[in-house]
Amino acid sequence: MDVFLLAAAGLLSLAILSGCAGHEPPLQNARTAVIPGRDTAGLSQADAQEEVLAKAARITVDHGFRYFSLVSVSSSAQTATAPVTLSPGAGITIRLFRDGGIKPSRPGTWDAFRLL
Repeated sequence: MDVFLLAAAGLLSLAILSGCAGHEPPLQNARTAVIPGRDTAGLSQADAQEEVLAKAARITVDHGFRYFSLVSVSSSAQTATAPVTLSPGAGITIRLFRDGGIKPSRPGTWDAFRLL
């Protein structure tokens, strides 16, 4: 009976601790992370934008940063000179900044705290 209780307590602890593990992607070089296109595939333009901004805000805060900017979109329709636009099904790269690392008023900069 004691072995059963010990095993049950161990499994319960493991289940509780696994809930603490973040599912956010690790940062790449230059404080960037990628939000995969599969996260927005099939959504409307407005819903895709809302989903990307929400995920970007969570990634930013989970990694200890405050601000993010949209860096690039993995889509053949995107050009180097065009502004970053969010399209359903396209992966997007974000760059993270700490408080004081970028001017919050800079165009294209999002405050993750305000979005959450």
